[in-house]
Amino acid sequence: MYDEHNVRIQRFTAEEAQEVVTREAPEDSRMSREWSTEKAGETWDEAVRMAVDGDPKSARGLKKYLGVLARVRQGNRSVTRWGEAGSQVDVARYISGEPECMMETVRARRAAPILKIAVERCVPHFVTAEEIRATGASVLAVVEALRTAGVAAEIWVTFSISSGGGDGHKLSEQVLVQEAGRALDLDRLAYWVGNPAAFRRLGFALYEQEPQSVRNTFHIKTVGSYGSAQSQPPNKDEFDEVAPSWSSDAEAWLREVLNRRAGIEVLESQE
Repeated sequence: MYDEHNVRIQRFTAEEAQEVVTREAPEDSRMSREWSTEKAGETWDEAVRMAVDGDPKSARGLKKYLGVLARVRQGNRSVTRWGEAGSQVDVARYISGEPECMMETVRARRAAPILKIAVERCVPHFVTAEEIRATGASVLAVVEALRTAGVAAEIWVTFSISSGGGDGHKLSEQVLVQEAGRALDLDRLAYWVGNPAAFRRLGFALYEQEPQSVRNTFHIKTVGSYGSAQSQPPNKDEFDEVAPSWSSDAEAWLREVLNRRAGIEVLESQE
């Protein structure tokens, strides 16, 4: 049930998560159905549908935040090219009789590895729906910019909590919403990353389907805390990047990741 560090991790595809949350919830653990629409962002039925169909409305609305991409400068990286002429000699090639033994260092884009990105979406109850959407917008800006720069990304949305006690138990529900080798599904990403219902409806519903012993450990009850929100998943070392939960941290993360991973510099606004 838990590993040696008292950590429990459950992994799903979006389709699997949709199937799990529609199971009958225990009578004492139904907060996912009881959030107000204002706080959760969507009704229960809409939240479940969007798990797979995505949220086109939010995707369109979030694009205004992607204006940051209009202020980027592609920083091409140095690569070496070989030919019959160049500024330096490759001694090994020259000795072997290879005609293309001269080297020239040029600035050019080169292939980047696939990134595995976790987007932690668990936040305290007082965080507003607008805050959740703003953070999601910044994360989407990173994903889109990386894709444009030729960097593929595998995106996991995580909902991570701790028991809050001295035992140090941690639980993380993790949903794969974008496979690296597939076309970018912005509607689905916009829902899982930016719509508050993904956490306050479906994240909670995944908690509610845990065994009774797990629900007791994390106080997953209608009248209870549903654990303590964590800023990153307990298995963060399994990911290349972990997007922050708070919008105040998201822009700095956006700038740093784009520069380091894709050689993209986000320019300061001139407004």
